[in-house]
Amino acid sequence: MADLSCNFNDQSLIGVKNRINGIDVLQEPLLMGRTVNGDYIVHERLGPTMLFDYHSKDGVNVYSADEFKDRYGDKCLMTYEQYKRDQHTLSDARLDPLMDELTRSQFLYMRDRIEEIGKDMQEFDQENSPQPLSDPSTTVVKPLAIPSQGNGS
Repeated sequence: MADLSCNFNDQSLIGVKNRINGIDVLQEPLLMGRTVNGDYIVHERLGPTMLFDYHSKDGVNVYSADEFKDRYGDKCLMTYEQYKRDQHTLSDARLDPLMDELTRSQFLYMRDRIEEIGKDMQEFDQENSPQPLSDPSTTVVKPLAIPSQGNGS
């Protein structure tokens, strides 16, 4: 089973800024959740990517535990909830002097990717749900539990 205990809990602006500026926010694979069968749902780039190819295809893949381990090994994947939380932290700090141009750019790319992920997940649900999406009993994704931040909130 993959290690999902990575520490992405530093929600200070400096912690988020360092984490986000250390990845490619458009191409970083994000763990969306688990299926009812225990498979991993990952939003990632599909196919080869080219330098400065911001419009290459991305989408949702489902991996069994063995496939996930083969593909990602011991790499800690950021969850979608953590990604959104980091984007929200940057959004709240848009006017903060610590927000440099790189971080602002990453923030905007994250906002665009979150919109794209919403569309991709709707397509995924439509392709993998035997009943209409309005029926809550057809939910395919089980959200991951995010450890508490320890600040009492």
